[in-house]
Amino acid sequence: MARYKVFLIFPVMLSVLVAIAHADTYIVKHSHTDEYEIASVEKVIPAKDEFIVTWFTQDELRLDRGADKDFADRSTIVRLDLNKTYLLDHTLMSYSEYSLDIMEGMTEEMSDSSGIDFGQVMESFDIEVRVDDTGEVERIGNWACKIYEVTTVVFGFTSKRRVWATRDIDIDYDLYDKLRIATSPQQQGAMKNIVKEMQQIDGLEVRSTSTTEVMGATVRTREELITIEEREAPDELYDIPPGYVPSDEALW
Repeated sequence: MARYKVFLIFPVMLSVLVAIAHADTYIVKHSHTDEYEIASVEKVIPAKDEFIVTWFTQDELRLDRGADKDFADRSTIVRLDLNKTYLLDHTLMSYSEYSLDIMEGMTEEMSDSSGIDFGQVMESFDIEVRVDDTGEVERIGNWACKIYEVTTVVFGFTSKRRVWATRDIDIDYDLYDKLRIATSPQQQGAMKNIVKEMQQIDGLEVRSTSTTEVMGATVRTREELITIEEREAPDELYDIPPGYVPSDEALW
């Protein structure tokens, strides 16, 4: 079960890695996951639609996910200036706090409480990512997009993504790459290799389709960029909201 949870949170970590750019930029993506059935437990998972809203500046990022783009269920806040990452549950009004290196912070806490070197365990995790440039180019709206195939294998679970990425959007791509790497779990050998592999995707993702095999079920998801623009961020957007309490449990 623990491995299954790691597999489920892994795309969230990747989403943080690929979302960062510059200034106060506002990005909205729509994600749709088809209904699927896990036959082994006779459970049908209904179709799901959600919005992924990202705000970021020179050293701050907030990523919201929820069925309503204006009211998130959960959020990730990255503060480079504080070297912190916060995971917020808006239903419970609680948050978890980690060092900027998400996995490093988690493994340090687990190691302290259990006496097991989880950092070393993470290095041995069976996580593989391969990015292949298909050589295809397709225009989506006003953007010429290169198409990539991304294959991810986590503990035997396989996910295949087809990614459309462009450099036609006016952002600082050098800063984009710098911050994307800066907020990755660099201290873990396996994750460092994953970051390096993901850098082969040249530009900002504007569309992706994925097929994931989970517990015998096939999960299909489509994600598409619907808005990107410069905006003035709401006050205290990158801060923990008043009244939220710390949680000892991971909120992924």
